[in-house]
Amino acid sequence: MADEEFPSQEEISSHSSLLTNRRLDVMFARLDEVRVEAWSNTCIPTIRSYFAVVSGIYNNVYPIFELDAHQKIINYFNLYHQLFFKLYGDPEEVNKLNVCYQILLLLDHIQRMIIGSLQQKQFFFRLNKPQIKGIKQALALYENQAKEVKNGRTNKHPGSVPAMAKPEYNSPGEIKDAILQSDKTIPKEQP
Repeated sequence: MADEEFPSQEEISSHSSLLTNRRLDVMFARLDEVRVEAWSNTCIPTIRSYFAVVSGIYNNVYPIFELDAHQKIINYFNLYHQLFFKLYGDPEEVNKLNVCYQILLLLDHIQRMIIGSLQQKQFFFRLNKPQIKGIKQALALYENQAKEVKNGRTNKHPGSVPAMAKPEYNSPGEIKDAILQSDKTIPKEQP
């Protein structure tokens, strides 16, 4: 027992994240299924299934949401309950199909808010380059960019800004100065 190594905190965190992501992946796949079913066969049981999956995902991810998003989603859940209980009211008074569609639209909105809040934390897509940590990494990046500009290889990615003339930069400092100078020549947008 004395020779047994325990996993590091980093290994535990990585394993926990992996398990959480697997669980959420299954829930998001289920969410797509029940959403299609609820819209295809609009009735109380399919709406309840849709709500169950949306709220299940929310219960697993709400700790990482910003406070205002969290509060909005809670308010929408409260509105869901009001509408849902309206279905069980006086049958003469309630157009049940109309309320069902209101609920479906509300659940769609909650789903989009959850996905949007997760994407703000780059849960689904990571579109940016990794953050530069430290001066050595920043200088290495500038040096690589200077080499690319000098060699004429500046547009690797579709959608990037087209290359202009190939200026000769000899140091990262010259690149920085050129960037600062170009910022001064760009006209400011008028409000």
